[in-house]
Amino acid sequence: ITVDAQERVALCASLDGFAYAIDVETASVRGVSYGRTVGEESPCAAMHPNAHLVLKGTPEGTMQLYDVSTGKPTMRFDAKRELHDAPLVHACAFSPDGRFAVSGHASGVVSIFDAETRTLVHSVDRHLGPVRDLVFDADARFVLSVSDDKNGAVTNLATGEFMHS
Repeated sequence: ITVDAQERVALCASLDGFAYAIDVETASVRGVSYGRTVGEESPCAAMHPNAHLVLKGTPEGTMQLYDVSTGKPTMRFDAKRELHDAPLVHACAFSPDGRFAVSGHASGVVSIFDAETRTLVHSVDRHLGPVRDLVFDADARFVLSVSDDKNGAVTNLATGEFMHS
């Protein structure tokens, strides 16, 4: 679950392959759902800090951006070339400043993108199991990835350098 900065909308990824926007005040689902991906076993979704875009992971190793108001896809982040045999995106997130979009994959790889250009900035292989969650520090300098391997890894967003686990 992700909540926008104004705490008006919660975004929930569901095992049915959709992500749903929920009005926090009324606890009702807004009329738009985002991107059903058939066969998706572990969906993830994140909201851009400006609350106008939704990021959703796919089984193919990509992340799709959706317009919040229409639910229509707008852009795609593609890390497939960097991944080995398990591209499924288990976790995705935007940095608090909106500069980076990050995906965590079933292969243990963390892909860091420039959110504006959709360019892959760093691909880091830190885990022995699927990446399950991604969390940023408040200054958007580091991302913490956690995995089924029972480890967390802190990575510098600017350099891709592994800080510690």
